[in-house]
Amino acid sequence: MLAAVTSHITEHPNAVRLWRSDFAVGRLPKPSMVKVTELFTMHSSLIAKRIGNIRTEKMASYGHCAVSSPEGL
Repeated sequence: MLAAVTSHITEHPNAVRLWRSDFAVGRLPKPSMVKVTELFTMHSSLIAKRIGNIRTEKMASYGHCAVSSPEGL
């Protein structure tokens, strides 16, 4: 499952702000936010690289977000 990520920061109620400290591994080049209402799937052969993993604590702090372990990916 993938989510839309943007560096255009707004106060949208269904968006989650990402800070550098929110990443267990990797980072984004600019402050960003995840649009949790824009989820989609993609075949794994179309994904060029993994940018990072968001800390489980960050994901768990949003009740409307599903949490998945990076080890399972």
